[in-house]
Amino acid sequence: IELAQATLKENYLDIDAHWAILTAANTLKDTELSAHHLYMVKGILDSIVKSGDGRSEATAFVVISVSEEYAMLRAFKLR
Repeated sequence: IELAQATLKENYLDIDAHWAILTAANTLKDTELSAHHLYMVKGILDSIVKSGDGRSEATAFVVISVSEEYAMLRAFKLR
């Protein structure tokens, strides 16, 4: 959790760091911490999905980093 929190201090929109804390919080049964990071993960993914439909270059999904693109693909089980 500490490493992911340090990452979030540098980039609060790092979805992988939010996911790591969410996973750890679930394991620790910390529902408050889990709920916050689930909210962030869902918010970031929702913003990507609402940015386009991904069917063409003109309607591509908009991401702010390559890691965000891969996170979205993992979330939707795409390759």
